[in-house]
This record gives sequence, structure tokens and C-alpha cells, in this order.
Amino acid sequence: MPNPVSGFPSAASIHDDSALSVSQQSSRSTSPQQANADLTEHLTEPLKKIAIDSVPLEKDKALVSEFLDRLHALDNANQTAINELASEVIQAGMRNVALMEAVFNYMNCRFILEQHQLAINVADEKRTQARNEMSKSMGDLSKPGNPKLAKALRELQNSGAKIGPVVTSHPTQLNRPELQPVLALWPSRGFHTEADKEVFVNQLWDSAKRRTSPPTVVDEAQGVVLAMGNILKSIRKKTKELMNLGNTDTSKLITPVLNSENWIAGDRDGNPTITPALLTQVLGMFSDLAFQEYLGKVSDTPKENRSTRLCDLFKRLGRSDDLTDLRQRLEATRRYVVDNVDGPETACRFKSPAELVEHVNTLKENLCSPLTEDESPSPDQALLATKLDQLALWAKAFGFHAAGTHIRQNSAVNAKVVAQLLKHANPGSPCDNYSTLSEGDKVNTLNEFLERGRTADLDQVAQQISDSAPDDATIKLELDFLKNYAHLRERFGPGALPTIITANTETLSDMLEVCVLLKHAKLNNDDADLGMNIVPLIETVPDMKNAEALLEEMLGNKTYREHLEKRGNRQVIMLGYSDSMRCDGIFSAAWEGHKLTGKLLDIAKKHGVGVHFFHGRGGTEARGSRGNYFDEIQHVNGASLTGGCTQTEQGEEVYKKFGMRAVSDNHISQMVDGTLATYARDEYVLEDKHTAALDFISEKAGDAYRALYNDPQLPEFLLKSTPLAHVSKTNAGSRPASRIADLKDKAFLDKLRAIPYVGSWYQSGSNAPAYYGIGAGLRAYIQEGPGNPNENIQLLRDMYKNIPVFRNLIDRAEEALNKADMSIAQLYAETLNPETAPLFHGLIKPEFDNTCQQIDLVKEQNTETRRVPTKPLQIFAHMAQIELLKQSSHTEASRKLYLENQRQVPAAIEEEKTALDAGIAMSMQVVANANGRFG
Repeated sequence: MPNPVSGFPSAASIHDDSALSVSQQSSRSTSPQQANADLTEHLTEPLKKIAIDSVPLEKDKALVSEFLDRLHALDNANQTAINELASEVIQAGMRNVALMEAVFNYMNCRFILEQHQLAINVADEKRTQARNEMSKSMGDLSKPGNPKLAKALRELQNSGAKIGPVVTSHPTQLNRPELQPVLALWPSRGFHTEADKEVFVNQLWDSAKRRTSPPTVVDEAQGVVLAMGNILKSIRKKTKELMNLGNTDTSKLITPVLNSENWIAGDRDGNPTITPALLTQVLGMFSDLAFQEYLGKVSDTPKENRSTRLCDLFKRLGRSDDLTDLRQRLEATRRYVVDNVDGPETACRFKSPAELVEHVNTLKENLCSPLTEDESPSPDQALLATKLDQLALWAKAFGFHAAGTHIRQNSAVNAKVVAQLLKHANPGSPCDNYSTLSEGDKVNTLNEFLERGRTADLDQVAQQISDSAPDDATIKLELDFLKNYAHLRERFGPGALPTIITANTETLSDMLEVCVLLKHAKLNNDDADLGMNIVPLIETVPDMKNAEALLEEMLGNKTYREHLEKRGNRQVIMLGYSDSMRCDGIFSAAWEGHKLTGKLLDIAKKHGVGVHFFHGRGGTEARGSRGNYFDEIQHVNGASLTGGCTQTEQGEEVYKKFGMRAVSDNHISQMVDGTLATYARDEYVLEDKHTAALDFISEKAGDAYRALYNDPQLPEFLLKSTPLAHVSKTNAGSRPASRIADLKDKAFLDKLRAIPYVGSWYQSGSNAPAYYGIGAGLRAYIQEGPGNPNENIQLLRDMYKNIPVFRNLIDRAEEALNKADMSIAQLYAETLNPETAPLFHGLIKPEFDNTCQQIDLVKEQNTETRRVPTKPLQIFAHMAQIELLKQSSHTEASRKLYLENQRQVPAAIEEEKTALDAGIAMSMQVVANANGRFG
């Protein structure tokens, strides 16, 4: 794992050294050690000064100064000295939270800047790798009209493929949303003056503080607006590149392949705070980004040294009035869509994105064609034609919505609402017992209902349901959403709500129930066209094994097929990685998911249907991510990319990948180039011996992981030996950490969301879900496989070199192993809850060692010679967290005694609890920033 580089060259330096000061330019060629020295020189003293000034009393200032001086001396300190400093800081913080906050926020700033620079470096490196891989697959990309690229673009367009990120608000971002705009400003500022440095450091300090309250859904949306704006600009830039590269008669890019979507305000699974009003507000926020792009392009504001903008070309062709008319109509459309103004001032608006596209194409036809067939277009006409083609393509992609919002709800909630609709919306033959029917009877009932004509008025039905169940807030809220969908699509365009995803999809009735819901929403005049893609979410290994039968039933169902035909005969399927890896382990989940894509493709092909796979990845190795698109895409089955490639980006990942424009450009390029390269390559063949080996390893790895997951001590281990019980104190998201509160033991673990589950392992040093079981699977295959041990090892080595899915799993596990520190993990286990420490010594540590050994065997290497020691400052962050958790346990025990005896808890104990809660939240933020990820 590369060392974080802590010098701070500007983002512009990725392409242009002239934007840097002299000191920054010199740091470009320095070693990581020298870069860290630059950090100390440039930022340590200003940060230290702010930390000291953040506490009011002189004695406290002196104490903070002493603590920070001792932090700087940790490079030469032993573990005992680190522990002593951690204990002193926490004891002082329990008396005065401001002291603890000063130290923790100082460390936050340090770690944030290190990870920020690392993100820039990795994005640039992986973009180059993706482009090189694309060149291997397709040949010379320097010349327009590359035949392999042209073929890939043509096929992807014909299949309706989509490539792009789907931004979600999953609670993995422990930093405040206002931090990202500060980091985004840094590259353009540099350290040209001391005043610049002071302003930047003050902004960084304020924005790096802990969150003191949970965000609302609108806060989450506002937090990603900057990143979403960068995504749109990066898509626009990459689209121009593809239009140039694929500019032949047979592959000209006329259908948008790149797009961006999101779940914010649409993901209602377990988040009761989302309402139709919030969804409308968030759609408006994203919509404004689209109009900013359009109005920026048609602006008549002159720019220095630019003479090829649309306003320049229209002016030289004597048609400035046409551009003014387009701009005025776009401004009116923005007022209607974004500001919800409907009056004479918006009467000239475009009624739909399609009308905008048609208008742009008409302008091109009128302005860019020569007067006679014998003439050629003038240079200005040719350039204007290209720019109008680009504008039309962006309008097709961004519409009035910028980023389409996916709706997600749990199948159990859908079934509950449908049961009421069938009871009240069907007075001739009401179904009073839908929830008790068998699966076959449910399907028959749903088919009969869907085959009828138009449904009853939803407002009237909703009132009847409300009268019969006035206290059921869930049903009322879901019906309110159904009543709003048609209006939102009319206002923001059909692309605003493209998809409805069903979590916990298990049966055909789960899919048909969504059809019933959408039929009541009446999004179109055509009964068969329900207006949205209906998407099953396949999340667990049992769900994966059931998915083949489910897809067969879906595609064999006449009613569902009629809907699918209206959606272009293309089925979107979402593969969830987090819960499958949480419940079954990383190897079993990944391998079963990989096999599943091939099987589902075969089924869809048999039925004459295309498939788009939508990947639900998290930010860490344990939730399916490698941190960059190139590594994530290159191992998949190339045939599965026929429908393109979309995947979720959540919390901290949104900021890391898209918070800065240059980094955003790199990641969008990685995603597109990686998809095209993998799609176009000669697909590797899994021989029977490879499949048998992977099946064997998967079974043994899954057994080992489930033995840990099902161990009766694990819930207590996680709750007492990690910060899991305190995740809600970080205020990272608008939804709760668990799907159901107040559960105990295994039931608690099963309902726990994957993010806090994984986050607790990463916070406590072991990273176990990212590799646990792989060593057991590899060792079992070596010892018990079909050949002798040496032959089995050789097969695994050949597979690592030649089978991308196996190589990806090994490398991903190794990344997590290299980031883990088992000495730290051991301290969490032994210090915080000795009763469950045997779980660490008997299972977790042995499997860590075993997995390291087996991966070394497969890769023919020695891990120990390459592992980077944990930095002393990071060790201190863990020791401080352990001390806080230990003190919190003692304080809670004292409170419990008072409460059990029905006595009032003394104010001093309550104040101590408040200080410890704040400290634990700060420590989790610091450790997450040091790791670069939370969960």
C-alpha cells in the first residue's frame, strides 16, 4: 500500500506546473518523507496556533501546546509513551471538552490533507492505467475512427447502455459537508502569501470539526451538490472526447452513454424522514445544476482569449437573435422547473427536454447547412454544428433533472401498501386477505388486477384506506409518494424518476406489486407503460442462488413482459455487495455474484431481453470496492457490460472521487475507459478446473466466515470491543444505523446495516470482513484439492495471473490486510472486554495470519517485508479511542447503578458522559480520516 504523500501541489498541477508556487513545484519530485517535511513546514505551525487559540484559558493553552509538542515527538516514542499521552489527553478532555477537541481537530486536519493528496495521486495513476488497458484492447486511440472503439460505441448505443456513478447518502461521511468546498478551493489558492495560508487553514479548521447534529436529507443533498456539479462537467468533457474518437458514420455518438443518477431523497428503505416535499426540493437542487450547464454554454458574457464560444459563432453568422431566444427560453424553463413559477413569464419555456433537443437540432439544420449542395459548410458553420450536437447530446443526458433519482423501498412495505390497494381499489371483487395468500395465489391476483383497465382515482382510494387505517403512517406516506410521481415527472422530465428498486427481492410477486403501485401512480396514458424501470435488488448469497428462477419467472410472465417491452426490452438488475459480504463473507459473495451475472445474461438472451447490471458497492474493500473504477471494472465479465456500467458512490467516496474537478475528470475517464476496455477485450475462459477451484474455495471460505459471524460471542465483542455502539454519535447520516432498534444478540447483528458493521472492524484495526475466510478457503484447496499440494498451489498461481476475478479478490483482500494492524486490534479486544478476547485470539488473529500466508503463497512474495508500519500519530488516535471507550464503559456502569436503584444520576456523572460521548465521536472521525474510509 503506498504511503500517503502529504505535500500539497494544486489539482491544476496534474496538468500544469505553472499554477504552483516555487516551493510546491519542488515538492513534486520529492520523496514521501520530504513531502511530509513540507507539510510540517507549511501547515503544522498555523494549525498548532489555531488549536492553542481555540481554548480560552492560558493554562489550557499551555496544556494544548504541550500535548501537540508531544504528538510531534511520537516518531521516536514507544508504545508506553503513546498510551500515556492518550490517557492524559482523555483525562484532561473529560474535565474540559475543548482541550480534547483542540487535539483531535488538529489531527483531523493532518489526516484529511494527507488523504486528500493521496486521492489526487491515485486518481491520476489509475486514469493512466485505464487508458493503457483500453489501448491494449482497442489499439491506437490517438486517431479518430478507431474501428474497435467505433464498434464498442455503436453496440453500447444500440443496447441503450448507461455508464456513470449513482450518488447516495449512505452514512459513511463523518466529516462535515462544508469541508469539501474548502478542499476544492485549496488547489487554486496555493501558498503564495501568508495571508492565503492563514485563510485556508482557518477554513480547514472550522470545517474539520465533528458533526454536532445529524444531517437532514436536504443537508445530504446540499453536501453533494458541488461533487454532482463536477460529475456533470466531467461527463460533458468525456462525452466530447468520445464524440471526437468515435466520429464515424457508423459510430457517431448520438445517444448519451454517460449519465449520472442518485438515491438522495429517493432511498426510503429504512429512512422514515423522507417525504414527497423533500423529494421535490432535492430534485429542484439537482435540476438547477443542469440549467447552470445549459445557460453557461449559451451565455453571451465575453471571455478573454476565447473566440469559439456559441455566442461568438452565432454573432459571426449574424444570428445572435437566435441564441438570445434560446437563452431566454432556457431561463424561463429554469424558472418553471427549479423555482416552480407558472405564469406569463414562463410561457415561452420548453415543455420537455425532448422539445429542447428538437429546438437545438433545428438551429443546427438552419444555421449550419450550406446554401447549395455544391458548397461546403464554412469553418464557423462546421464548428457550430459540432457544438450544437454536443448541446443536444447533453440535453438528452441531463434533461431538466441533471441526475435521475432512484426510488428504493423494501418489498415488505410495498406488499403492505398493495394489500390495502387491492382491498379498496377493487370494489367489485375486493381482496381482503392478500397478505395471507400463497405465492402462486398472490401472482394470480396481481396478474388479474394488472390486466384490467385504468385504476380507480388514487385520491379517492387513499381516503378510503386512511379511513380504515387512520394510524398507519407508513401506508399514508407511501400513497402520498404515488400521488406525487406524475407531477414530478411532468415538472422535471421523465428522466427525473427513472427507476424504482425493491430491496429484499425474493419472489415474482415482489416485482408485480411494484407494477400495481406504478399503475396507480398513472405516469403514462398507456396502461402497459408503467413509466419507470422496475429493478430487483439481489443482496445476499441466498438471493443470488434464487435469482435465476426469479428472472425466469419475471421474463415468463405475460403482464411483466408487456411492461418490459415498453421499457425497450431491457431489464435492470441491481447487485448489492454490502449485505452479501456482511452475511456470507467477501469471497463467497463476490464469486457467487460473478457467476450470477453470466447465468442471468444467458436467461435474458434466451428470452430476447437485454440486461443492465447496476452495482451497489460501498467504499471499503469489505463492501466490494477497490477505491477506483479501473480495478473494480477490469475483473468483471465483459459481456455483462453490454448494458453499460453504473455503481453507487456514497458518503466519503463522493467527495474523494468527485469533490475536485481534476479528480472527478480522472474518475469519470477511468469508468468509461475501463468499461470500454473490458467490454472490448477477448473474454477470458474459465475452464472447468478453474470453476471447480473457485467453487471449492468459496464454500470453505464461506463456512469459515459464517462460523465467525454466527459465533454467539460476536455481538458482544462488536458492541464492547469496538466503537459500534457509538456509531450514531457521529451524526453521519439521516437514517438509523440499524433497521430495527433494541434488538439483542444475533437478531441485532442480522438487522445491523453493513456500514456500521464494517466500520466497527475498520475502526478497531483488524478490517476482518475484508479478508476473513479467504485464507481458510485457500488453505483447504491446497491441502484437499484434486492434485497434490504443489500442483494445487501452481493452479492457484496460474489463476491469479490469468483469471481477473480471482486476482481482484486476492488483491482486494491484500489491500485490507496491509491496512490492518493486529497489535492495535489486540489492544481493543483485551482492554475493552477481556471476556470476548478469546474470539480475537482464537479466530480473528489466526485467520489474519493464515490469509497473509496463503496470499503470499499464491503471489510468491513475502508480505512482512513490504508492510508499512502504522504511523505513530495513527496509533495515538486508536489509543485515545480505546481510552475513551474504556472510560465510557465505567461511566455507564455508574449511571446504571443509580438508575437501577431509582436514584438521580449526579450531574458530574452526566457531564462526564456528555464529554465522553463527544470524545468518542471525535475519535471515530479522526480514525476514519487516518484510514481514509469509515465503512
